[in-house]
Amino acid sequence: MATAAEPLFDRAGWWEPRDRAFASLRAVSAFRLDLLRQWLGDDWRGRVVVDLGCGGGLLAIPLAARGARVVGVDLAAAALRDARRQRAEGWQPVLGDLAAPPLADGCADVGLLADGGEHVDAPAHAVAGAARLLAPGGRLFV
Repeated sequence: MATAAEPLFDRAGWWEPRDRAFASLRAVSAFRLDLLRQWLGDDWRGRVVVDLGCGGGLLAIPLAARGARVVGVDLAAAALRDARRQRAEGWQPVLGDLAAPPLADGCADVGLLADGGEHVDAPAHAVAGAARLLAPGGRLFV
């Protein structure tokens, strides 16, 4: 069941330092990136990451810059366009519902559900869907 993207998030400005609407998300994303570094290390080369509810790519793009192949899934078309402007190599934005991602089971080494669970009607279903994307030994960050 697709849910509409929330208007606040479905727009440009994710990467603009002066855009106050996204300032807290940028700060939280920096904190999360540090947690991911502590948990999984600095070397992301060769890892496949799926970022469900990626929005403007605040986690996806830095992980791609560290060498991961990242697929970001979101319903917010304007946010995905904003993220594409960052021209990050190694990341692929996909317009889709995080509750039913258009990806194959077992396709990811790392799954991110960092900013999406609160935007769906059934968060447990979203977590289960994210978990099914993980390859054996994969890690899920919620």
